[in-house]
Amino acid sequence: MLEDGDIIPCGDATFTAIETPGHTWGTVSFLYDVFDHWVRHRTITVGGLGLNAIEVPEQVEAFIDSVARIAGLAQDQGDPAMVHLTMHGFSANLEENRQIPAARKPGEANVLLSAQSVLDEVSFLRDGAVRRLELERQKH
Repeated sequence: MLEDGDIIPCGDATFTAIETPGHTWGTVSFLYDVFDHWVRHRTITVGGLGLNAIEVPEQVEAFIDSVARIAGLAQDQGDPAMVHLTMHGFSANLEENRQIPAARKPGEANVLLSAQSVLDEVSFLRDGAVRRLELERQKH
């Protein structure tokens, strides 16, 4: 069983488990490094992008806390999470953007390297969760 902060070695890579409940109670996300032209960038794969099987309003509150935690990782002044490699290709424009880095010219920025895009994604998720929380509170 994984716990928050557990480090999982895999070859030359390491993955850090980050508890991010809300999507489901046991959701975990992962922090790891990717390289672009031999430059290291902190990456996150968010374990749950939406709200599934909501049981109680507290689950939505946990999701809101989780996306706030992810936003904090993207805002980290020392080592921000700049890449969101999502589990769902439709999210964060990953499907549209995945071919762009291979075709870029020297000096062009990598479209996948953007702490702001991580923040935009979690802001979108938070806004939806706040609306959902209102509905869940009305039901309970």
